[in-house]
Amino acid sequence: METLHPWRGFRKFERHGLVLFVAGIIYVLVGVAYALADPTPARLESLKYAVTILSYNNWGYVFIFIGLLAMVSSKWPPISETWGYQALTGQSTAWCGFYLTGILFGGAPWSGITGALLWGILGFMWWAVSGLVNPRHLHKLAVEIEKLHNENLELHREIARLKLDEGG
Repeated sequence: METLHPWRGFRKFERHGLVLFVAGIIYVLVGVAYALADPTPARLESLKYAVTILSYNNWGYVFIFIGLLAMVSSKWPPISETWGYQALTGQSTAWCGFYLTGILFGGAPWSGITGALLWGILGFMWWAVSGLVNPRHLHKLAVEIEKLHNENLELHREIARLKLDEGG
């Protein structure tokens, strides 16, 4: 198999690439909704601290950017197939944190807890999924382990034969 340069070229779509590409599309669509829609008063109250940094609609562009990063990471660079999860994790947990701080310190209604929980579980999920291995890599690893096991068996047989030859 041809070895790819770590920064040039593109990876084939595998499980991580597909997940990151689809997640990227979702985040872009969420961003478009945030950029174009007027927020409800309850959502603005829940995201009180987020909108002190950027306007609600401008946060939409942040989501679009994160989504585009995830989509790019689905294919490039060849050296890393999971870096896009860091962008998704960061944005999701930050959004969860904004909801929580709005509720706990900003007087936002507790109905915003659903937003905090949903974005929090998404952040956790992206973090957890990033550590999983693509099935193709598992197969390659299994082949390597079998090779090492067979070599180990051969060495043990050779050692046993040498001991027999020495009379021990």
